[in-house]
Amino acid sequence: MFITRSLIILVLVTTCLGTEKNQQGSFDDLLNLVNENIQRSQQYVKPKNNSYMSQTEDDKLYDYGAFDFVIVGGGTAGSVMARRLSEIYKWSVLVLEAGDKENQFTDIPYMNVYTLNSEYNWGYQTVPQKNSCLGMVNKTCMFNTGKGLGGSGILGAMIYTRGNREDFDGWASSGLTSWSYQNVLPYFKKSERIQTPDYDEGFHGTQGPLCVNYTAPDSLTYGNFLESCKLAGLKNIDYNGRHQVGVSRAPMTIDFNKRLSGGSAFVLPVINTTSNLNVTLHAFVTKLRFSGNAVTGVEFVKDKKRYLVKAKKEVILSGGAVNTPQLLLLSGVGPKEDLEKLGIPVVKNLPVGQRLVDHPAFAALYIRTNVTTPMRSVPEYLKGWTEGQTPFTRVFDSDSIAFINTKKPGFEPADIELLTTTAPFSVPPGSTYNLNKIYSDSFLKYNTLTDFLVYVILVAPKSQGNIKLQSNKPEDFPLVNPQYFTDANGEDIEAVYEGIKFVHNLVEQPPLKSIGARVVTESPSCEHLKKSQLDKDYWYCTIQHISTPVYEPSGTTRMGLNPDDSVVNENLKVHGFDNLRVVDAGVMPSIVRGYMLGSVYMIAEKAADLIKEEYKMFLFGVYLAAPADLSDAKSARILKFDHDDSGKGSYRYGFQSSDGVTKEESGEIHYPGTKREFMKVTGVFSYPGPDGVMYEVRYTADDQGFHPEGDHIKVPPFVPWVHHDDDSSDTRDSETGRIDQVVLTTPKPTPEYLPTATTYLPSSPSSTPKPVYSAGESVLEAFGSGPSSCVVQPPQCAAPASKEGFGSTPVPTGIYLPSTGGPVEVGEVRGQSFLSTPSPNPEVQFNSTPPPQLRNFRAAAPAPQVGKPNQPMMMLFIGPMGPQFIPIMK
Repeated sequence: MFITRSLIILVLVTTCLGTEKNQQGSFDDLLNLVNENIQRSQQYVKPKNNSYMSQTEDDKLYDYGAFDFVIVGGGTAGSVMARRLSEIYKWSVLVLEAGDKENQFTDIPYMNVYTLNSEYNWGYQTVPQKNSCLGMVNKTCMFNTGKGLGGSGILGAMIYTRGNREDFDGWASSGLTSWSYQNVLPYFKKSERIQTPDYDEGFHGTQGPLCVNYTAPDSLTYGNFLESCKLAGLKNIDYNGRHQVGVSRAPMTIDFNKRLSGGSAFVLPVINTTSNLNVTLHAFVTKLRFSGNAVTGVEFVKDKKRYLVKAKKEVILSGGAVNTPQLLLLSGVGPKEDLEKLGIPVVKNLPVGQRLVDHPAFAALYIRTNVTTPMRSVPEYLKGWTEGQTPFTRVFDSDSIAFINTKKPGFEPADIELLTTTAPFSVPPGSTYNLNKIYSDSFLKYNTLTDFLVYVILVAPKSQGNIKLQSNKPEDFPLVNPQYFTDANGEDIEAVYEGIKFVHNLVEQPPLKSIGARVVTESPSCEHLKKSQLDKDYWYCTIQHISTPVYEPSGTTRMGLNPDDSVVNENLKVHGFDNLRVVDAGVMPSIVRGYMLGSVYMIAEKAADLIKEEYKMFLFGVYLAAPADLSDAKSARILKFDHDDSGKGSYRYGFQSSDGVTKEESGEIHYPGTKREFMKVTGVFSYPGPDGVMYEVRYTADDQGFHPEGDHIKVPPFVPWVHHDDDSSDTRDSETGRIDQVVLTTPKPTPEYLPTATTYLPSSPSSTPKPVYSAGESVLEAFGSGPSSCVVQPPQCAAPASKEGFGSTPVPTGIYLPSTGGPVEVGEVRGQSFLSTPSPNPEVQFNSTPPPQLRNFRAAAPAPQVGKPNQPMMMLFIGPMGPQFIPIMK
């Protein structure tokens, strides 16, 4: 917030999360902040190494304690891991991040042109290249890598792209079957909160922390480009949906006007309310410590002191495809021959740092038009940003993307991505690309008011490079050698050339031709080769001179089954180690087609679930099930599960009765054959529809949720997760991860679900169904008028005495559960006891005000069903996304 003695501006902002927040501050202060940071960036000199971070004032090794999970790197993947693992509130999680957190300057998307030259960038460059970067200083390209809580998400283009279905099915065909498109799609959806109006239903998430939206208004040439693409055979599509080949606006990871990175979307919203999550900034990690097949701790330098932090469960490396292999190599995990040359003791011989693959982009395909986009002042643009308007809500004002297949036009998969950046911001400073003087001067000839740029990006490169060490010293930068356009058959450069030809065809289409569009690219070192507009020798030469990295390295710690050609296994554990994982873009067996941002979020979401699953933190068995035949079912309560890897085990549950006596029962339960399988349940239940007709619905319940047959019922996605409870009577060893308490989380239904919200509580035909929710409310209002289904609805049921707010959800301290006269039995959750009562209209209350860290409570009570009194049971769940009734069974 910016508050000064000058004019105070109150901007009411509606974020993509649906909440309103007041941005109060002085516009003059904001403008001063921007100008100061721009000046600082222009004066900033990138370091040549990391000695400024690695220096210590003494030789002591200080103890930093022990945590269950130590995450090295708080970038895109590391932020997701921090958020998801800390959901298990008994797990202690530490994030070690070398950089700082984001600020109000980095919040402005366009300012990445300046943050690229700041302390938020590690400052890496490639080694001199032979077939690329020839127009750059010393034939070296910048290799921008984000340093800060959010990682490269602080620097990048914010464009949300997942890749092609065939990318992930290709991973599966190599033996990594759990990484098929069908298996990873739920994890794409889990992190996402899609806001675009034209997305493919079934392929996107609407409840995740990561907001994805378009920005507006469009550029003056967007419509011409779009219509020309259509005439060239491309459909206007959601390229993250059913198909990728086509053209689209560029969806961004943005919250109204603010850049969203992993840090700002996943960590910062919860860091002050999650006591088990610890983030240490300015922590420069130098080495991993091993004992046999286990990593025991991590050494790092902070404030000129060297520390050792121990890991009780696992160390997770999320430094990215450059920094993670560097750390592994420094720690003795890598190619034996390379390590021995540098005098590093070999811990494990693995191909770390090999098979580096990145997307190269030809960055000088300029199109001149007769359309002039006026240049406005920074204050004008900044004022537009406060109102959510382009161009400052974009990076280089990128507004459209096309994916094409140059070999088989119109068919999947794509091999080229076209990204437009529009006037007046289409010509970045020469320093952005590290251009040499000849090419930097040539860029000055482009007209920033009339020219737009089309990046031609190779999304399926075959060329491979590597990451190696300069020395055995942590402060020395790694050697980054992407080796663009070095594939044996020359397919990479040919594909980029075909992409350039496609753009030449676009400018001949009537919509672009009507505004005088023409290619005006100049390449000083190649002009002598130009005999025609599409001369291959000229364009090959130009591609090699003015191509730049997209800064999306992958594959340096690739996943695979064979340790000879991979570094981590299918569960992302480093081969040969019990408790060391890599979770970042480096694990990709092959690079995905398009910007990798969406795929890195997916990898981290899936990795977090792999860990929860391994430590018995998932619900195995039935949830959300209400079959008609439950004649032998017992009363359901909150269960605690204890099972082994064979899938067989037992359950026990406890509750405190109204007289204060703690009771406990137990029984047997059978899980699927392996710990990674979920039980699928099929059944039938009846419910009254909005039209008053009783419907009989067949359904399946599995690990992805509740799937009714037919299109007359809509159900929000249910994503179960499990955490330990704080039951003081639990004497089991917490290290084993046993005796888990089931927590079922569900997003609050959006308005489209409200008409059929009654599906969540089977009711009798005499009851008048009413929605569980009313739009905009976060507490229960009504579910029916009959005495057997009355839920917090004054005046028919007494209103709750008061509401207590914690997190983002107001929760009533008194909740009235449906009852048919049977007793209600409720357990103890996070140290807060609940009362139970046998009265026909039971009331559940907190014994004390819920503490801030309390986000969920559950209660189980008998619920009516046609012909089956008191069966099945219903669970009332109230969490950060609102309350929900869930039918349950054992």
